[in-house]
Amino acid sequence: MREFYKQLRDRGVYATSILKAILRTLKSSKGPLSINEIRFELGKKNFQPNKTTLYRQLTKLAEAEVVQESLFTDEIRRYCLLLGRKPHHHFVCQECGYAEHLPEEICNSFEHQIARHLAGKGNEVTVQTIEFEGLCQKCKHKLTDSL
Repeated sequence: MREFYKQLRDRGVYATSILKAILRTLKSSKGPLSINEIRFELGKKNFQPNKTTLYRQLTKLAEAEVVQESLFTDEIRRYCLLLGRKPHHHFVCQECGYAEHLPEEICNSFEHQIARHLAGKGNEVTVQTIEFEGLCQKCKHKLTDSL
């Protein structure tokens, strides 16, 4: 982890205690987290940062390409740790907000095909966002059980 913090410092981001706590929270998460979810998890560890502090820290981490910020159709920004991974795609439950990372090997193949198609027409992709939404297994079962 020491080397990781050195890389952050080289990018102008200093590893304060709150920043380290944010990174640990994102690392232990199974999917991207909203500001409120991050605040809740940090509260369990006796950190009580305000939203402005969190936004500031997460913006720094996103600019340093350590964290990926995604805006889903529910208009809630969510954050996940990249740590050597490239930006990736997610599945988000429209009912409960559950989110999970999609397999990179499938998404990479899809991205490559799209980029090749667009480049063949003289286009250049500068930003990409592909997210999948639907119902998670739990919400799908709730819905079918209530019928």
